[in-house]
Amino acid sequence: MVIEPGFSMKRAAERIAFGELINAEQTCIAPDYVLVHKADQNAFATAFQDTVKKLYPHGYAGSPDYTAILNQHHYERLNRLIHDAQTLKARVIRLGEDSPADHLLAPVLVLDATPEMAVMQEEIFGPVLPVLTYWHPDEAIAFINERPRPLALYYFEKNAMNSTGF
Repeated sequence: MVIEPGFSMKRAAERIAFGELINAEQTCIAPDYVLVHKADQNAFATAFQDTVKKLYPHGYAGSPDYTAILNQHHYERLNRLIHDAQTLKARVIRLGEDSPADHLLAPVLVLDATPEMAVMQEEIFGPVLPVLTYWHPDEAIAFINERPRPLALYYFEKNAMNSTGF
């Protein structure tokens, strides 16, 4: 998923949050990561947090619109991915309270993610969204092309007539 500079961070966050949180991101075409211009990372994080609060104003537990992680094994695996990212100096933002007994993992943003982190090495299948940054569109294109081809690519651009190569 790539967000072009100038695209509304609020609009991108709304669309990404929906795709990320439907079925707690336990679908094969859910976004694995977001590439955002370095100058827009904090604005995206704020917009994403605001969107999630609007989607779940009373929290996740008991919400008919939010689901639990499949089982304890996957719940623990997701927490290991998050812990690894924190250990490697990512800024981890937990967007609510977890309920381990129910395998309920609140959405998590992993800012300043790097390719070396486990969260970028494995399929996530959970509500954990790594956010990586780029300065120039060529960096984002190269990053995507250096990895196995994704099942889906979501590109948010301000003006389709001025596409940057996606």
